[in-house]
Amino acid sequence: MNRIEIGSWVPGSVLRVYSPSYLVNHFGIAGSLDQSGRPTVYHASKDRCSLVLTFYEEFAGGQQPVYVWQPQNLEAQQAVLTRAQSLVGRPYDLMRANCEDYVNWIVMGIASSPQRTIIGVAALGIVVLGLWKQATSR
Repeated sequence: MNRIEIGSWVPGSVLRVYSPSYLVNHFGIAGSLDQSGRPTVYHASKDRCSLVLTFYEEFAGGQQPVYVWQPQNLEAQQAVLTRAQSLVGRPYDLMRANCEDYVNWIVMGIASSPQRTIIGVAALGIVVLGLWKQATSR
């Protein structure tokens, strides 16, 4: 069976938006429309310290989100939305449960944050380079 689409809004899809405040991409799951027709998004909010369901405008933060994954059928769409709803209120943790961790678990069943890994490797490289420079300058 085909997925549900409301105009260009596809509930259960993964959205990505650049967050200039934190200099990283922010991820969320497109929710349904509320009673007045406003789109909602499930996302881990650092400010609220948990996974929340908010209006699209709050998630977007004035930026233009893009779809990075869309469910191919109604079953996948319902599975993603059910998993997202089941996590509302769960705590936010930068190192173990950030927006990317939640979205990857909701869609693929594996919590992971490639951005965190890249930032961690870069930070480690800077530390190693600093230690190497310090050791070789003696």
